[in-house]
Amino acid sequence: AFTLTRPPRPMRVTTAGQTRAIIARLQDAQQRLAEAQHRATTGLRVERMSDDPTAAVGVMRAGAGVRGLEQYTRNAERLVSTLDAEDGALQQLADLVTRAKELGAGAMSVTTGAGGRAAAALELGELVAQAFDVANLRFGDEYLFGGTTSDGRPPFDPASPVYVRHDADPATGAPVPRYPDGTHQVEAGAAGQRLLGAHDATTIFLGRLPDGTPDPTTGLLPALRGLQAALAAPDPSGVDAAVRTLDAAMT
Repeated sequence: AFTLTRPPRPMRVTTAGQTRAIIARLQDAQQRLAEAQHRATTGLRVERMSDDPTAAVGVMRAGAGVRGLEQYTRNAERLVSTLDAEDGALQQLADLVTRAKELGAGAMSVTTGAGGRAAAALELGELVAQAFDVANLRFGDEYLFGGTTSDGRPPFDPASPVYVRHDADPATGAPVPRYPDGTHQVEAGAAGQRLLGAHDATTIFLGRLPDGTPDPTTGLLPALRGLQAALAAPDPSGVDAAVRTLDAAMT
């Protein structure tokens, strides 16, 4: 008999909290630099380079430092907004998966007839469409889960057998899947420090082989499609396998 497994756990721990801590440090450094610049200009009365060239150079450097910290702070704040949006989208996915598993458990009950299973499969189709909507959410002028290889098109394609869009191979013209790899990142320091986002879209919605290669046969979207097909069959073992895959995708 089919049994509903444990509720999905939160998908991933994001770095939003860590990024907020970095923002606080940047703002503190920004304030200290601004205060130093103010002391230099008011204490030394540097109005022109000729007044005190050495002090003036220090004032200019402090001003450049303040402007740099302001930009890094804006970058970090933008990343936090992106992470918060991603977390909201992942919560939608968690709710969607919970409902999908409820449908799987109910449809495979001995008291559910063919009509009930057909209705469950139909609702699963709607959940699959919603999952693609989440996968293709826009945030500002970017796709939230577009990764670092985005070309301006929605990253996921419900009509594709591998769930993503294709490019043509320059040499052969053969279709090549464009997987949305990578996470959002922003510059956060003069020495090249960068803050990274927490969510890789290919890992979330599809899956990866042990060597890191994208695997469109596992993960959230394939599991939802598999659950829909198993309900329509009906195939209790297929339902159970799809639910287990959903659990794995949510951890």
